[in-house]
Amino acid sequence: MNSDQQKEFRATKSIRKKSWSYKEGFLIVFVLFFAGIIIEWVNGFSPLPELIFPQNLIIGIGFCTLLIAYYLLFNKSKSLNFLISIPAALSSISFFAINALIMGLFLQNPNMDGWQARLSFSNVSSSWYYVFSSLYILIVLGLVIINKLFQFKRKDLGVLISHLGLWLVIFAASMGSFDVTRLEMNLSEGEISYQATDRSTGKVYSMPFAFRLTNFILEEYPPKLGIVDNTSGTLLHEQGKNLRILEGDSTFQLMNWEVQILNYYETAGKAGKQYYFMHDIGAPPAVKVQAISNLSDTLIGWITCGSFNTQFESLKLDDKHAMIMLFPEPKNYKSEIDLLLPNGDQSHFYLEVNQPYTWDEWEIYQLSYDDEFGRWSDRSVVELVRDPWIKVVYTGIFLVLAGAIYLFWFGRSKKINS
Repeated sequence: MNSDQQKEFRATKSIRKKSWSYKEGFLIVFVLFFAGIIIEWVNGFSPLPELIFPQNLIIGIGFCTLLIAYYLLFNKSKSLNFLISIPAALSSISFFAINALIMGLFLQNPNMDGWQARLSFSNVSSSWYYVFSSLYILIVLGLVIINKLFQFKRKDLGVLISHLGLWLVIFAASMGSFDVTRLEMNLSEGEISYQATDRSTGKVYSMPFAFRLTNFILEEYPPKLGIVDNTSGTLLHEQGKNLRILEGDSTFQLMNWEVQILNYYETAGKAGKQYYFMHDIGAPPAVKVQAISNLSDTLIGWITCGSFNTQFESLKLDDKHAMIMLFPEPKNYKSEIDLLLPNGDQSHFYLEVNQPYTWDEWEIYQLSYDDEFGRWSDRSVVELVRDPWIKVVYTGIFLVLAGAIYLFWFGRSKKINS
């Protein structure tokens, strides 16, 4: 090692000795977290001030400008040396992860009461400690990116691209959160709807398009048979062990009864004491069973879960128990919709759960239907989501993946060549 290298080594060692480390990094996390909670208490847990376009964009540009200015003015400072270090990166990531963990452990509902609400654990994304965690990780990531740009080396390109992508994802998700619009639209078969409602505020919006529900389709699983306690009405299912789906086997065991299916209709109507196949609105499933107890008592009767226009019917097994049919669970439901535009253009599409339809800047989701009427529902509820910052988020995700691919490919090439 020559004299110049020795001087550089001693200078680097001296800087490291003077730099903050993990202890200071996690102390910052501790202070910011509890400072956020204190601010929440002082403000009475009032919501954060809304920053909508173009205010959030202006603040974002100003934030980036301050980061660059700080890097240029304090390039040799101990604070900058810490903020671009591994301890700062790990502590900022940990702080951000703590917020994500709290969101996963506690139900996120701003209208909740209790100690979770008093600590804003039920509304983390609108808390001050979440803001502080976002700022901390954005500052650390931003300064690392600026440092690598000013001291650019080709071998750091993959890391630089990944860091920039992650920064964009967090920045766009934080700054654009108040620009996200979520509306609900109630559709009825044969009717044209163009108004949507913000459920959180009750405000009604006229949309630049209209929907016409032409058909609502709901598929159901076969119903299940179970046994209830006559006194408490509790279903004695033992985590599903004593529930039997009405398909396949015609004879099975339910607790102390051997059950045999004598007759089953997916849709039925009652005439006198018997049920018959009937395909009509509100016609529920019905089954005729024979139940034999371990004491050899034999009972025969019809059971149905009923519907909005049909009374349910159970089979009393003894003074303590009765056999019932549970309502069929929905397997899949979808809406057949016409999209109508002011210029006369229209398009036709199916809207299913977890399969949104995209038009312009709007993502349209199948949300719910009329539960009371079930598969006979002629009403569908759709959700319309507009997020103008989503393209920035997607760009960030793409850069993270591109950086990872670059590191994998070129790192692998170097190993092969070596």
